[in-house]
Parts: sequence; structure tokens; C-alpha cells
Amino acid sequence: MTMMTSNTPFTSERSVVLGALHRALHWIERQLETPAQTRLRARTARIEALRLLSDDQLAARGMTRDTITAHVFAEPPLRLNR
Repeated sequence: MTMMTSNTPFTSERSVVLGALHRALHWIERQLETPAQTRLRARTARIEALRLLSDDQLAARGMTRDTITAHVFAEPPLRLNR
């Protein structure tokens, strides 16, 4: 008995359709997002970006790892044009 591999046309077409569906649902989710959710998402991304910096890079910005979150939330909210 032969086993089907993941290279079958059905699997390929299915992954294309699922990928398109995922992108469409993500777009709809972004369109329905409230301004508060948008600001939170932006702040979360800023925190993650700062966590990727080295301790020396953080020190150059006047921060430590313990103060990243306080620093980000102390910044004025981002003005987002939607």
C-alpha cells in the first residue's frame, strides 16, 4: 500500500486556499480592530523589539530589561491614522 505524500496536488491546492482564507480573515480582523486594540498591538510590538536589543543597546537608550514595559507604556499613545 502506498502512502500519500504532502506533495499531492490536493494538498498543494488546499494549502493555497487555506493561506488565502487566513489572509482574508486577518484583513477583516484588522478592519474591525478598535483604536485601543491597535495601540496595544503597537506597544506589544515595541516591547518585543526592545527585548531583542542587547543590554548595552538598552543602556544607550537609558533603559534596563526591567524598565522596558514601564518605558513603553510611559510614552504618549501613538497617533494612528486609519
